[in-house]
Amino acid sequence: MHLDYWSCYQNVGMLYQDILIAPAVQNIFKAVTAQYTVEELITKREQVRVKAEEALAAQLAVYHVIVENFNIINFDFSPEFNAAIEAKQVAQQQVETAKQLLAKAQIEAQTAVAQAQGQADAQAALKNTGALTPEYLEYLALTKWNGVLPIVTSGTPFIDVTGFTK
Repeated sequence: MHLDYWSCYQNVGMLYQDILIAPAVQNIFKAVTAQYTVEELITKREQVRVKAEEALAAQLAVYHVIVENFNIINFDFSPEFNAAIEAKQVAQQQVETAKQLLAKAQIEAQTAVAQAQGQADAQAALKNTGALTPEYLEYLALTKWNGVLPIVTSGTPFIDVTGFTK
């Protein structure tokens, strides 16, 4: 703040800081901060500072006090209020995480449906073209076979391995 000391001293006296400046700062700051939510006070700190500086400059100009800069050093809230703000932010983050997990699950479900439909379409195409010959089905079984014969059979072998030679 720049101050025309003579004019201020002449109109207000030696206690100009206590009489003019301190009450003006408190009143203006309360009036400006009341226009914002607590979250906005933190996220829009520069906007709050500028509004407070402009309002303070206008109020003190009649006393020839020029406000050059107004700084907000810290917003100080009660521990309970800080805990409530933190809890709200944690809850919002959990909601965002849940939304992301839901979106991921929906995409995975759509992918599984598309894969199943593709497989069903491929099987239908094979069936309709007559490409599912016993030889082809036996080939598919052999490509999936882990090399271990079944322990229990119903009398007929699962795979006829007698026709294969080394």
